[in-house]
Amino acid sequence: MKKIYLKRVDEIGRALNMKYRTKIDIWVYLTMAAFLAAIIYCFIDIFDPSNTDLSKDIIPIVLLTLALATIIPMCFNTYYVLEDDHLYVKSWIFYKEKIPYDKITAIRPRVSVWAAPVLSIFRIEISYGRGGDVLITPVKQKEFIAALNEKIEQSKNSNES
Repeated sequence: MKKIYLKRVDEIGRALNMKYRTKIDIWVYLTMAAFLAAIIYCFIDIFDPSNTDLSKDIIPIVLLTLALATIIPMCFNTYYVLEDDHLYVKSWIFYKEKIPYDKITAIRPRVSVWAAPVLSIFRIEISYGRGGDVLITPVKQKEFIAALNEKIEQSKNSNES
């Protein structure tokens, strides 16, 4: 999961479109394991002959399964692509954003536990446009920031010409 995928290179070998997977912290895996353990416990409890109230197991099973059904796809469908003229941010099916490089005003590393569609507390805050912000968590953050800064510089140079 911690790979960087290079899609294309130019005539001198520089990467043009780079896809970065999201960084996934251990707490995400531990949360998923705990949810799965709770679901298994509830299933085992359903088949207990002394259990007369199945609703106390069915409701947690449904809620925990829905939670897992939200977290697991985020692990596989959250990524960031440095395209030719914009940063493409995708998080599962709910969030897709194209941020033109010339609109990016700030890039700041953050450590935060506040809710966001990201799977790590080690984040990068990207400010753009008029008050727009997005939190992202690519693997190899220093490399990502360097590549993003290079794309921003290329965008500035092409706009000046």
